[in-house]
Amino acid sequence: MSLLAACLRNEIERGEADADHSVAASPSLMRIRQYIEAGLASEDLSANSIAAHFGLSRASLYRLFAPVGGIADYIRSRRLHRAFFDLANSGARGPRISEVARRWQLGTDAHFTRSFKAAYGITPRAAREAALLGRQRGSDGASSATISRWMREIAPPRAE
Repeated sequence: MSLLAACLRNEIERGEADADHSVAASPSLMRIRQYIEAGLASEDLSANSIAAHFGLSRASLYRLFAPVGGIADYIRSRRLHRAFFDLANSGARGPRISEVARRWQLGTDAHFTRSFKAAYGITPRAAREAALLGRQRGSDGASSATISRWMREIAPPRAE
């Protein structure tokens, strides 16, 4: 897994170096991704705030994230990823779906449901129900591990 991550990181860095030699992509990109991960729940997280925090122009920030679909798509996919695991790891009495959407700044219930379904092919409610079903079927943890593995497989790739 580490070897694959290193290879992919090398490809992204090479592409970014070709696009803009003046931007030191590897350390900058990793620090920016860590900053984004730490601030996903913040409503103030935006391309402007990230660029200002790191002293980058918006154009430079957009170039850094172009290989992964852009900065806004990257933030949205990371927020959806967190919401996915909140839903999957909460029990029947876990937070309401609307609360999860608000926690991760994913808009209205309808918008969240559409975005979630576009990303994962199932609704947030179906994801929660599938996780609950997996937990109920096996008390030995085998079924729970299977559903957890399935959910990780359909989750968007995590950028490291």
